[in-house]
Amino acid sequence: MIQEKLEQSAVGPQWHHIGVHHHHGVNLPLSALHTKKSCGIGEFYDLIPLIDWCHDLKLDVIQLLPLNDTGDDPSPYFAESSLALNPLFLSLHRLPHLDKMPRAKALIEELRSFNKTDHVAYHDVQSRKLVFFRSYFEEVGAKTIETKAFEKFVKDNPWVEGYALFKVLKDNISKNHWLTWPEGLQTPSPQLFDELIQKHWVDVCFYILLQFFCFDQLGEVKKYANEKGVFLKGDIPILISPDSCDVWLHTDEFDMTLTAGAPPDMYTEEGQ
Repeated sequence: MIQEKLEQSAVGPQWHHIGVHHHHGVNLPLSALHTKKSCGIGEFYDLIPLIDWCHDLKLDVIQLLPLNDTGDDPSPYFAESSLALNPLFLSLHRLPHLDKMPRAKALIEELRSFNKTDHVAYHDVQSRKLVFFRSYFEEVGAKTIETKAFEKFVKDNPWVEGYALFKVLKDNISKNHWLTWPEGLQTPSPQLFDELIQKHWVDVCFYILLQFFCFDQLGEVKKYANEKGVFLKGDIPILISPDSCDVWLHTDEFDMTLTAGAPPDMYTEEGQ
């Protein structure tokens, strides 16, 4: 009876695809994974051997903590965008045109030294990966930006320019909450938004390119998981972070006088 009701519901096709029966699997933050090819933190392609392992053990679900871009905050639940993925999870060795980047091998080997740490050195890895990404963008980024696939990605994801501009302003003005920015930039008009995009277009392209690669790599991993009969189950924060591009660009859709969270507990004295 339960199966029949579920399959006749509005999400019936999804239940039919998933299967109304017991499912077993693992739950983890992607950052906790590592292979010999990792660069100091779990990366998208590190999921491939985990998918194989689950397939061999007849497990069919891998649930991951949120994969959103969280900027300098290591918490996966403090996203700067409800849609953008975290570039820290990019598998560097799978990026195209590395053979045209002279320093690529040395930078990757330097990052792999962080695989030996007991805990993820989040900010050290982040700063070094950013150096790698900047070098990559300057040396070979144009080879991807000039492709039709990149052009299609930008067209199909209208949110990505606003996200990229938000990241650029964080770099140029302040990493602090956008409410501390100059008043005109706190709620930019459509005209100012377009002017800022044009003014910072090169840097905007940098962040769009990272998202292009994130979606491409995770898409390939998802395709592989499908072939192996393993579901990748996502996770998202309950609400959107106040210090996010979503709220910054749509303040009229949020009540800025209210917040939500959890009370103090043994892990966070001030709550969260």
